[in-house]
Amino acid sequence: MWQYVIYIILGFYAWRILQLLRGKQSKSLMVIFGSGGHTAEMKRLLSPLDFSRFSSIVCIVANTDTLSQATTMGYFKEQGKDTAKLEWKNIPRSREVKQSYFTSIFTTLYAMLYSFFLVVRIEPSVIVTNGPGTALPLCYSLKLSKILLFCLGGKILFIESFCRVSNLSLTGKLVYPIADRFVVHWKQLANTHKRAEHFGILI
Repeated sequence: MWQYVIYIILGFYAWRILQLLRGKQSKSLMVIFGSGGHTAEMKRLLSPLDFSRFSSIVCIVANTDTLSQATTMGYFKEQGKDTAKLEWKNIPRSREVKQSYFTSIFTTLYAMLYSFFLVVRIEPSVIVTNGPGTALPLCYSLKLSKILLFCLGGKILFIESFCRVSNLSLTGKLVYPIADRFVVHWKQLANTHKRAEHFGILI
């Protein structure tokens, strides 16, 4: 049985190498939305974006988030954006509010596995997030896929939430070491975090 598993793995690696030799590159943008304030901020951050620069824009929401998709679609339609470019995907949450830490171990593992296969299938050129917990398994899945499966080129752009003035969010602290670009709204955060970039208030 193991020999078949090895054949499958080797076959996948051969397929990936052929893709790289042919210069296949993803032009997908993956945007991670969170409930409440995270979605409101992300909509404003994306307002200046030219949607035509990407072949697809994959929008990620947690499977229990019932509002972000509707409010975002309405917001961009009012702006005259090509909302046909937006492809929505739901992923499981790593941890629900008031969920026990013990059971969250299993839900986090499931969310990580689900996110990994989603990232490998979409192979985004950039992941953009502003701090919801939903982003954590996706960002680490992208880094892991680059190491294990030659999914080269994908970058992580983390824009810390506007409300984070003097310290980073938990998601920010965990993504900070692996983010390709880490942007903050407030100068004091840039002063205390060497890799953080400050361009003023962005929303």
